[in-house]
Amino acid sequence: MRILRRRDKSDTSGETPPATPLPRSRRTYLPPVLIFAVLALGVGAGGYLISRSQSAALRQQSAKQLESIGTLKSTQIASWARERLADARVLQSDAFLAQAAQSWLTLRQPNVQAQLTRALQALPTQYGYADAVLFDAQGHPRLSATPVDVGRDPTIASTVQRTLASGSVTFSDLHLTLGGRPALAWYAPLMVPGRSAPVAVVGLLSDPNTFLYPLIRSWPTSSRSAEALLVRREGDDVLFLNELRFRAHTALLLSLPLSQPDLPAAEAVRGKTGVVEGKDYRGVAVLSDLEPVAGTPWFVVAKMDRSELYAPIVARQRLILVVVIAILAAAGLVLVLLWSARERREARRLFAAERALRELNLTLETRVSERTTQLTAANQELEAFSYSVSHDLRAPLRAMDGFSQALVDDYGDQLDETAHHHLQRVRVAAQRMGTLIDDLLALTQVTRYEMEPADVNLSALMHEVVDKALEQEPDRHVEVTIADGVHARADSRLLRIALTNIVDNALKFSRGRATARIEFGEAGDEVGGPVYYVRDNGAGFDLTYVHKLFTPFQRLHRADEFPGTGIGLAIVKRVVVRHGGRVWIEGEIDKGATVRFTLST
Repeated sequence: MRILRRRDKSDTSGETPPATPLPRSRRTYLPPVLIFAVLALGVGAGGYLISRSQSAALRQQSAKQLESIGTLKSTQIASWARERLADARVLQSDAFLAQAAQSWLTLRQPNVQAQLTRALQALPTQYGYADAVLFDAQGHPRLSATPVDVGRDPTIASTVQRTLASGSVTFSDLHLTLGGRPALAWYAPLMVPGRSAPVAVVGLLSDPNTFLYPLIRSWPTSSRSAEALLVRREGDDVLFLNELRFRAHTALLLSLPLSQPDLPAAEAVRGKTGVVEGKDYRGVAVLSDLEPVAGTPWFVVAKMDRSELYAPIVARQRLILVVVIAILAAAGLVLVLLWSARERREARRLFAAERALRELNLTLETRVSERTTQLTAANQELEAFSYSVSHDLRAPLRAMDGFSQALVDDYGDQLDETAHHHLQRVRVAAQRMGTLIDDLLALTQVTRYEMEPADVNLSALMHEVVDKALEQEPDRHVEVTIADGVHARADSRLLRIALTNIVDNALKFSRGRATARIEFGEAGDEVGGPVYYVRDNGAGFDLTYVHKLFTPFQRLHRADEFPGTGIGLAIVKRVVVRHGGRVWIEGEIDKGATVRFTLST
């Protein structure tokens, strides 16, 4: 049973026609111009490499300088922060101070208050803090080294509560006070034996303007654009913690999004370190060194404008340009003189070569004609030999088959089962040999047949071939799709032989499918013309052995699986080649195969 689906010629099953390459344009270049262009390119490249080498050396030197400054500043800031943390831990372990604070907060003795006040006042004097404040167990400020009121500052209040809850030293990062001044602090819980919660908290308040900010602002060399920044991450932004050189009143107020491209400060808080190029908060191109500050959420960005960095080599680049132009002018003059002399020598050589070529052409046509005649005779002899051998082999094969059958008919009752088996194998071998001879004759006939090209309706021809093939297998369930309106200029008889072999293969190798599918159509153009294809859903093949498919008597499947001699695709190839086209096969194991071919007749 066959199911026929018609498909328009324009349907290419989603395939894109291969692009036709553009014709190559013919260009003629004068050799001296080429030589001068190469020379100019070489000299220009040399000047460029020198300039680039100087720029790279200057960049490397500047990068090392920035890296040294950035590393030094991050190390100094980290050391300063560790010292403040150590001070807080010393206070945390001071049992006397904790006992005194508990006694005074409980009993309010004046003498104990005086001792605590002196202890708090010693911290700003000896260690450079802005203030030292004693907080009770509820987080309220009770005593301080200075008369500054810190009770209303929400950052201080929340940090004291965290210290009381955790019982460990807590760091209050850089923030703005209620008065708009930047500040930071370390808070030490005071513990007494027998109590699990702190009895009080001592806050060491630091003013960044006394040490931290001056350290960041300092730069070891004279520069009009050099600057160090202290930044940290604030949600999805990078927050600038210190005052900026080119933008006033920005400490703890200026923030930029982390997603801003090429922003060195954003790259620093994202975890990048080392020397990078980018654009700073002004949008100016800079070279920056990014360093994290150990033990803190801070990052140091030491940067300098690229225009300042590369200013020393601008004059050198101008000098190099002048030298390159002078060299090219001198080289051009020398080249013109040399080329004139070469042209005279080349004219003499070409005259001699032309005379030799005329003499060679006199004998070339004779040699080509002789070789063509010899090749034609050899091909005719080879075809005659193949045809003669194929016919001469038929008689002994028929005798073998006939006498084997006569032996079975006349003396079958006297032969045992083994003798019957051997005779049957002789007959099968003789019949298979006959089939091979028939296929060899068919291959020879395809070669010997004189072509008569004409316009062929491939769609109609494919219908005839499929109908005839399905007459031999009326019980098969086959779904056939043939594109309408496909035409080609070809020999219809040879093309019918090729399509018959392709369709027979498709039916044979799809015999194991409940519904076999055969599809024919046209899929775009190649350089050699339109590409036609026949696709099936059969057993397919391993692409590793695709080179064997068009070789006579080469098979990729066992004879007990799919019978045949392996001559069909060789016939297909010979037909296509005689039409000036090419044929190839695509496929996968158990996923079917597609035969594609072109016809250039």
